Amino acid sequence: MKDSALSYPRGGAAAIPRAFCDAVERFGGTMRTRAPAVAIERNPESGRWRVTLEDGAEIDARAAVATTGLRDVDERLVGAQHFPGRDRPSVRTPLPGLYVCGDGAGGRGIGTELACASAIECVDALAADGMLGSS
Repeated sequence: MKDSALSYPRGGAAAIPRAFCDAVERFGGTMRTRAPAVAIERNPESGRWRVTLEDGAEIDARAAVATTGLRDVDERLVGAQHFPGRDRPSVRTPLPGLYVCGDGAGGRGIGTELACASAIECVDALAADGMLGSS
């Protein structure tokens, strides 16, 4: 019998983001951790994203994944004008190439279950949209 009220991933809670990073890298993507972003902007001509980090570095990318939560993405990083409604069941945003992982984006459940479902859905969406691999 499975105890659905209390489940932990093998390796503890840290296994979730580690598995997400491993999956993205396995598909050819690059992950930056411990690199707080202060802005995410889309170039309307190229469709690429410029992520400005707290240390002033800028990253040019085909896709960006924010893990800070939807409220932080729409209010601080990108701008609320791009998000007419906050409650979305998907990791995809209305902006092509911008994804949100966590904070209720993707999957159903609570706690660890929701985090796992959101991370899996995000990697699946990146792969399905052709955002992983050579740029």
